[in-house]
Amino acid sequence: WTSITQASEYEIPFNSTRLNRGNHFSISTYKFTAPIDCVMMFQLQVYMDSNSANYTRLRFYENNTTLIHELITDAPECSVPEGASQSQVLLDVTAGRTYQWKLYKDGTVPQVYLPSPGATNLMHCWCSGYMVA
Repeated sequence: WTSITQASEYEIPFNSTRLNRGNHFSISTYKFTAPIDCVMMFQLQVYMDSNSANYTRLRFYENNTTLIHELITDAPECSVPEGASQSQVLLDVTAGRTYQWKLYKDGTVPQVYLPSPGATNLMHCWCSGYMVA
């Protein structure tokens, strides 16, 4: 479990990859850089504990500042001790721009279950992206 700062955005440290053809996803900045103009599907799952949370925001940014997509949810972490939240977005991306998921959680001591650095077992917290057209 990794504690995150209450009521602030958290860059989820996806520091390993299973498949990263072209190395367009950086494991040091946790951002995807679009190699060409295209349509992409981006997905995210985060596994969290409850810790008195009222809601969670899964946010997707372009160039670190432009909010592209936001999912606000109180499920599942408010009704059970721990659980996963998921989000996805289909997006027209622009070559050279970066795209990144961030997490905002309002719990008293919010925690996210993250794999160890370099681990390939990413079944609890993961992100993915693939070109659609």
